[in-house]
Amino acid sequence: MISVSEADRLLEECALSLPQVSVPLVRACGRVLRQDLRADRDFPPFHRVTMDGIAFDAAGLLPGTSTTEVRLLVGGVQSAGEPAMHLSAPQSCIEIMTGAVLPKGEIVTIVPVEDVQFENDPTSELRYAVLKKLPEKPQQWVHAQGVDRKKGDLLIPGFRILSPAEIAIAATIGMTDILVTENPRITLVATGNEVVSVDAVPLPHQIRMSNGYMMQAALQAMGIEASLVHLSDDKKQIVQTLGALLEVNDAIILSGGVSMGKFDFIPAALQELSVQKIFHRVQQKPGKPFWFGKKSNCAVFGLPGNPVSTTLCLYRYVLPWLSRSMGLPSTQKMKVRIAQNTPALKELCHFIPARLRQDSEARLVALPLQGNGSGDFANLIEADGFIEIPEGSNTFSLENLYAFHSIRGTLAQGIS
Repeated sequence: MISVSEADRLLEECALSLPQVSVPLVRACGRVLRQDLRADRDFPPFHRVTMDGIAFDAAGLLPGTSTTEVRLLVGGVQSAGEPAMHLSAPQSCIEIMTGAVLPKGEIVTIVPVEDVQFENDPTSELRYAVLKKLPEKPQQWVHAQGVDRKKGDLLIPGFRILSPAEIAIAATIGMTDILVTENPRITLVATGNEVVSVDAVPLPHQIRMSNGYMMQAALQAMGIEASLVHLSDDKKQIVQTLGALLEVNDAIILSGGVSMGKFDFIPAALQELSVQKIFHRVQQKPGKPFWFGKKSNCAVFGLPGNPVSTTLCLYRYVLPWLSRSMGLPSTQKMKVRIAQNTPALKELCHFIPARLRQDSEARLVALPLQGNGSGDFANLIEADGFIEIPEGSNTFSLENLYAFHSIRGTLAQGIS
């Protein structure tokens, strides 16, 4: 049996090195970027007007000028998407729309439409703009060319997840196709005679499959589509099926069949298939029977079958391993305080489902949730994740910081 830290080290050594692949931009969200994205022109590419109103040349506006003295002839209307107009007459202005290019002139500034009164000359078709308020500064309401980024600047470094924000940037610089990490080929395997399909009516001694769908959903949240199969506790069938899966997958993630029971055939079946066992059993609760090994380029995870154990091992070990394999850097673990004193396990690293909240000093604290063991997966409905208490602790300390592993999309969910 190995420690949690040793399991981390061994898993890191066995991370995959997945290749890169070019995909259309519309299919890139959620994938891991494998190239640097640089500005192909200034951001913004022109002096951009940020308010509907009028544009005029304030070069001749003297100190002490009152609003009653500023009456400008409207020389035209400029909308977004049109070339810049030119302010040729000193007492003229251009009615301007948000997003338009700033008209050309010496010191062109914008006055918002709410600070302007438009008047029509009844004797002609001329239209005037009378200022109700003077501009506070030259070139106000102007988003200057290149103020955000210059042409050639690094916009998005490689090896990060492409969110909708990054997709918008990639589209802005004309990336119709983009290099990302190729998704790993993964099959999820739920085991056990007691497990039936989700659409079945279980007999009193049976349960519907839940671990398989939980793991599949967790991978989908990472943008990975994984196949899902079920195996009965039949060693011959297990060996035959796993033998075929080892040939076509980058990883196989099993749930159940790795403990010490008479029908826990997974370790023996993997040995028969010449899968190298890297470790079996970790000093932790829950999830002690956790198994990990490798054959050629296929990694194999054997997670304990109790739902809380499966969930803990998946989020604590497998998903971080997948992130590293896809090229993402290791992230610093979130640290929280614990909300109440609770007995600890001195011999084992203890992972406890917990809900996050803020204390009176606005610090994140984890409130342990009392459940009914590693089979009580309904208890996880209330949990934001697991708080990790290292082995060697006699009791939890309210002042110490402990690692927290989220099982939610965002750590803020569920904070009261």
